Amino acid sequence: MSTISKRIETAINHLIQKDYENALIQISVALDSTGKKKWTAKKTGPRIKDFIKENEKFIYQCASGGNFILRKGGQVNIQGKELKELVYVSVRCSLLHGDELADHVILKPEESFINVEQGKPVINKGLITGLLLSIVGEVANSDEVCGPNQKLVIDGNDILINNLWGNIGKTKKESEWLILSSSKTI
Repeated sequence: MSTISKRIETAINHLIQKDYENALIQISVALDSTGKKKWTAKKTGPRIKDFIKENEKFIYQCASGGNFILRKGGQVNIQGKELKELVYVSVRCSLLHGDELADHVILKPEESFINVEQGKPVINKGLITGLLLSIVGEVANSDEVCGPNQKLVIDGNDILINNLWGNIGKTKKESEWLILSSSKTI
């Protein structure tokens, strides 16, 4: 099992335990490793931001429980930051450089949307899941594999992770069905 697979498996285990901050740490490392696979010549910040920008539409859809669909060319700013800046600077850099996540964002797992409270962006479990699934679905990660029964549970429905590695189309289709069929945030 490679670093990416290990990080995703560990992130899922943290999600099961409702340890969202540690799940985000694992996802942050997997984001960097995935970006490195895709763009070997780019430095950390640009490759992570490029990956998030490439998957922004899907991540927002997950973060909103399917209620927010970003059209091609559309852009959202939260507190003046694009999603790529929010995730890279406020989440990834905070967590991996020893800052308190709560100084930069408010983590409310069951919130239905990403929004702003007390002057800080609010992130939810759907955003975390969207980041995780975009990493799993990345074509550059088609050689990855987790434990044989590793699954992500969305609203009581199981998604077998090993069926989705490197296939963003299948990842989007399977998760979209679960997101849109649910009345709750993932």
